[in-house]
Amino acid sequence: MKKFMTLIGVAMLLTINTLSAQGLTVQNVEPKFKKREIAITYSDFEKSSISFRKFKKADTYYRFDLNSSRSSLNSYTYQKGFGFSFGREKIVPITEKLSFYHGGNINYRSDFNSYNDNTSRIQTVSIGYRLGVRYDINKRFFVGAEINPQIGISRDKQAIQMGNSALIGSKVSPFSSLGDAKIMVGMKF
Repeated sequence: MKKFMTLIGVAMLLTINTLSAQGLTVQNVEPKFKKREIAITYSDFEKSSISFRKFKKADTYYRFDLNSSRSSLNSYTYQKGFGFSFGREKIVPITEKLSFYHGGNINYRSDFNSYNDNTSRIQTVSIGYRLGVRYDINKRFFVGAEINPQIGISRDKQAIQMGNSALIGSKVSPFSSLGDAKIMVGMKF
């Protein structure tokens, strides 16, 4: 009988230790969140970008954007452009589905403009601070709106046709901009 009671006591201690260890393991599990996002951003149907986000923590991520633009007023006037930006942003939850995000970024952009035979190429380097809101539709999809005020330097190289010759000039100038208001649609994965 004494051996039987000792065996039951040991079994109870092992059961209690196992349950306690399992309880500690469950408590130490970090909440899961999606670690990457991709989004398409539009300021109008002629300017768009693809945005890729990689989360560092649940509330901080790195963002990389590829931008493009194209417009044509008529058969003699058009503009084409591309660019990219890189930055770090922080998300601040407002409600369970609505959040605010903000963060700094570095931007590069190159535009080519043509009017009749006159051309210009504008290269821009800038520093911006993105401000935006986003709404999570469900665990996978979201929509949002943002603005990216920036300051920087722009280099404009022009070629103006004058009969059989061309006048080529270049100028560098500082600029500041409130940026375009953009809407976005994205997916977490």
